[in-house]
Amino acid sequence: MGEIELRLLGPFQAIVNGEPARFRSDKVRALLAFLALSPDQPHRRESLAALLWPDMPDSVAHNNLRKSLHRLKESLGEVAAESLLTIDRQSVQFKGDVARVDATALSRNVEVCESHAHRRLHTCQECLDRLNEAQALYRGELLAGFAVSDSIGFEEWLALQRERLQQQ
Repeated sequence: MGEIELRLLGPFQAIVNGEPARFRSDKVRALLAFLALSPDQPHRRESLAALLWPDMPDSVAHNNLRKSLHRLKESLGEVAAESLLTIDRQSVQFKGDVARVDATALSRNVEVCESHAHRRLHTCQECLDRLNEAQALYRGELLAGFAVSDSIGFEEWLALQRERLQQQ
């Protein structure tokens, strides 16, 4: 399978087996980022097609999604993609335990600290270590400089995700 790392904080980067993955389009990057930020949750193909190609007829949007999934597999490598994604005729799902995703790790560290039973945060070494790790992961806003201008749904989702992470 190899190692897969997604850096979504700051500029988008996908690293497979130590090498940067190359993507043919922003829609493929957007698809991967969207799936990665909702790990272990199946997404209906209809929803993904409508999110990324909202102004296209359904048949065209579904065809674009099919092509984008194929291009995503090419970019990641077939073996990595098979281990990372569950794709069937109805849905697509990102397997959260397969890749390291910086934004997910940051959120997890903050959430653990928020729910940890300590008297004072500044005296809890475990939480301070987690917060230092979260700070080290933060290279900038989520998908800095990234946009999919013809997909208002994706842009709205991205704005909400950026705000959520900024609050953390």
